[in-house]
Amino acid sequence: MRSHSTIVVLVAIAAISYSIPTPIAHGQTAEEIIDEVFNLFNNSSNSNNSNNSNANSNQGSGSRSRMYANAMDTVDPNTGYRSDSFPPGTRVKINGPNTSTQYFNLPASLMVLPDGSIGQLGAAVSGNYVILDNRSNNSVELEFIPPGGTTMTPAPRPQVPPNNRSSSGTGDVEAKNVSGVQVTVRYTLPTGKYYSYNNRNNSSLYAHVANGRVDETPGIAENTRVTVDNYVEEFYVPRGSKLMLTIHNNYIASQVVPIPIPTAPTPNPSPTPGSNPAPGPNPAPNSGSNPLPIAGITKNTIPVTQTTPLTSAVAQSLASDVTNQVRHILEDFDRASMARIAAIKTELIAVNYPDPDSLALAAADGEPMAVKDVADQYKAANRNAQVSVDLLHTIATFREQFTDLLAKFKAGKPTAEMSAIFQAIKDQGTNLGAAGLADAMTLAQQELLIRDTINRAVPSSVLSVGNPSLPVGSVTVIRHPGVATPTNYLGEGGLILTRSSKNEIVVAKSAAADALGLPTTSDTPLPESPTTSVLRGIIITNPSSNPELAYTLNRKSFRIKPGQTIAEAPSTNAEIEFSPGPNSPNKRYSLGTEGTYSFIVKDGLWDLASKEFHVQLHNPASGNTRLNYLVDGASSTLDPGSTAEHTSKSLMLIQFDRGNGSSTATKLLQENGDYYFSLSQDSKWDLFAGNVPVSQDAGTSQVTIARPPLASLRQAAGSKLFDFTTAAAAPTGGNNLLDLLKATQ
Repeated sequence: MRSHSTIVVLVAIAAISYSIPTPIAHGQTAEEIIDEVFNLFNNSSNSNNSNNSNANSNQGSGSRSRMYANAMDTVDPNTGYRSDSFPPGTRVKINGPNTSTQYFNLPASLMVLPDGSIGQLGAAVSGNYVILDNRSNNSVELEFIPPGGTTMTPAPRPQVPPNNRSSSGTGDVEAKNVSGVQVTVRYTLPTGKYYSYNNRNNSSLYAHVANGRVDETPGIAENTRVTVDNYVEEFYVPRGSKLMLTIHNNYIASQVVPIPIPTAPTPNPSPTPGSNPAPGPNPAPNSGSNPLPIAGITKNTIPVTQTTPLTSAVAQSLASDVTNQVRHILEDFDRASMARIAAIKTELIAVNYPDPDSLALAAADGEPMAVKDVADQYKAANRNAQVSVDLLHTIATFREQFTDLLAKFKAGKPTAEMSAIFQAIKDQGTNLGAAGLADAMTLAQQELLIRDTINRAVPSSVLSVGNPSLPVGSVTVIRHPGVATPTNYLGEGGLILTRSSKNEIVVAKSAAADALGLPTTSDTPLPESPTTSVLRGIIITNPSSNPELAYTLNRKSFRIKPGQTIAEAPSTNAEIEFSPGPNSPNKRYSLGTEGTYSFIVKDGLWDLASKEFHVQLHNPASGNTRLNYLVDGASSTLDPGSTAEHTSKSLMLIQFDRGNGSSTATKLLQENGDYYFSLSQDSKWDLFAGNVPVSQDAGTSQVTIARPPLASLRQAAGSKLFDFTTAAAAPTGGNNLLDLLKATQ
């Protein structure tokens, strides 16, 4: 016999939140069963390390019935069980009155189904033990075979005729021989089932498999019994799966894996090919650049009413505040440096310096070369006054830059024209260790840059002033304590000016809605629906992971592509028919006149599941921002900060105004879950899938500028260059705003 694929003892149960339409029987879902097994594992794992032989609770709900050279356990009907830990390489043999003998390597997570078959679960087992959930009405026996050991008991045979098990599907078998000698594998099909081989229909067959070779038998009847001569183990072929056997010298290891689902539509031929043409594919969703407003949709207000255009009066008022702040700093440092020159002059007079007036005058005029010339004339006198002379030279260097800065400032020159002077003075302060000097110049420069930015943002015309729309994309946000009222001003060039509640200035880059505290997100909105009509009747969907499939609805033929949705509105009860796969009879369901159904995979075959949609819509806005929308044509309102739940048997059509009647968005909700409204990147309302973002990013970059008291700046500047009369705490604040503001110019 040719080598072939594996058969599955138990088809892995997929956890699907669908219900199968009549006539599929409803029972406990796979998800519920697996959850129970996990709970059993979690609840017992902390109590199974005890070595107390009398602690029967350590054996789960099974009971230890007898002890042989190999450990034996019995698991009662409809109970859960966890074994003790065993050495690596241990195998477990499982059998029972209605359960064929199978062997598994430890660790293992297993389930005995009501029909007696054994399946492997996907639960992770951290130790070398067995977890078993016996769902059958018979007890099962477990024998733990040590590494290199053999079974101590004969395998019980099923209490039924040789093989009269029911069979309605097929599976695959792969038998790999690593025993060291040739073995004979035998296949006994269920009564009435045959396997075609050598142009004959066979009710049983065998294969001699040499050592190191693999025998593969594809598409053999479900519940075919598989045995190997001189071995006690028995295995049964599961439907839609592959049973993989590895034959060792003293035991047979088994594994069950799903057979891959076909990826081409060939396994699903059109049930009743007829003259009706297949429909074309539904239009793919698209973003819809600017959908037109739809009559009857209530307008949603974008809270632009919280803003007002920036006027020249507001800008001039703030500019006056900034100018006064900077003037106070510059004039104070000017006076303090002059006072320090006067103090040094007094010191020079005290040591009888020949010409203190000329030195002091040169320093005051900001002429370091003149200071040097005077000092060179009186080199002998410098011996007693060298420190004072050097200090006057330093102050003269400072004032050479500073007097030019002060003159340009008082003349109203642009800040950009003064930037080189600011930098030269800051460098001098850094070199002298006078941090306060650098801080004071940085603060003055920052304030002036902000002033210029605000002045440039004043709308250039009355027409611009009358347009309060939120800017699109990134904007510059300035929060300034000099703004008189708690108002959000919108300026040209993407500027928002608002009040700072603290004595500090904040400059940030962010979306306009973010700056105003409105709900925003970086998520991608749902695509625009290809239809604005409410979907009614029978809706068939085909997930994008499926291939193209065929079906008939009331004898009308359809082919549905991956990711496609087809809606029909039958006037009478709808009946669907389709092929679940090769060699399987067609399935036929009565669907009524309304509902949504989706193609799924069940037990390795195509099936149909009904869907009911449950969604939650969230409005994260605050204040008075209520949102109006339609759900399948019915009006609904969502208060700020609230959530609304909606249920439908059909795909849910949500329609809403994007803001001030500008355009209507239409979204087709095809999945259960959470959705939320938010302002999109274009500062208009849109709908997004998922939960509301926990936190909003206030800006891609942000700088906070402290406005320390003048006394703090004086103290930090020190007394080397200046003679201040007060001192206070050191200033705080960053000095990295310059690059941020320059980028906006």
